[in-house]
Amino acid sequence: MNEPRQCEEKLDLVIYKYPQSVSLIAPEFMKIGVESTITCQVLDVAPARYLSVKLYKGDEQLGNRSFTHNSTRFPVNESVPFPVTPTRADNGAEYTCVAELQLGPGGPKPNPTKRSPPLKIPVVYKPSLLSADEENVEVRKGGSIVLKCSADGNPAPTYEWKYPKADNVQEITKDGVSTVNITRASSSNDRVYECHAKNRYGVATKNITLTVKGRGQFVCWVVVIGVGVLVFLGLVVGFICYGKRAT
Repeated sequence: MNEPRQCEEKLDLVIYKYPQSVSLIAPEFMKIGVESTITCQVLDVAPARYLSVKLYKGDEQLGNRSFTHNSTRFPVNESVPFPVTPTRADNGAEYTCVAELQLGPGGPKPNPTKRSPPLKIPVVYKPSLLSADEENVEVRKGGSIVLKCSADGNPAPTYEWKYPKADNVQEITKDGVSTVNITRASSSNDRVYECHAKNRYGVATKNITLTVKGRGQFVCWVVVIGVGVLVFLGLVVGFICYGKRAT
């Protein structure tokens, strides 16, 4: 009798382990234009050679790291640093780390994936003015005017005005805008007002030159115009009278 033949075939079997956890290690804050490091930490995952670690800012992928040369079959821990140089627009952005096991055509679909909790990292920067740093304004003597100064910065800037103090001048800061309010303007208010917006990372300075126009100038123009009108009327009357005599 013929004995049954045994068939032997080598199977490419991959035993994988879903990551125990995925997290982000990041600085407390980042400084605009300065490179910082955000690290993805993946714990207890196997096999490492199929692991792909990605860092996202919102929906934008910032980096990707694979471990194809790691032949370890047992669960491992991986810490993957990614360099990040933030801009002002990145303040308040959410960062996420994604660990993915790319097990090939025979593996489960979609690929086993685990995400870290999102993390917001503040971006700090020195103040920058929201209007021109030089300004010239005018007010009529006895009138009122408000000088404004505002800047964007993180942390939010504080404001300091420099000018000779006067009883008719009041400073008010509200909702990120600092103002100098002048009432009953006089020649003593005619000067340069300096506004300094500052935080721990720098200072932005705005200069406002205020010119107080005297009422006397307006009165003079009224007198000149009035005299001109009278002279004109006198000439017209004289011309009419002369015409009557001539007839």
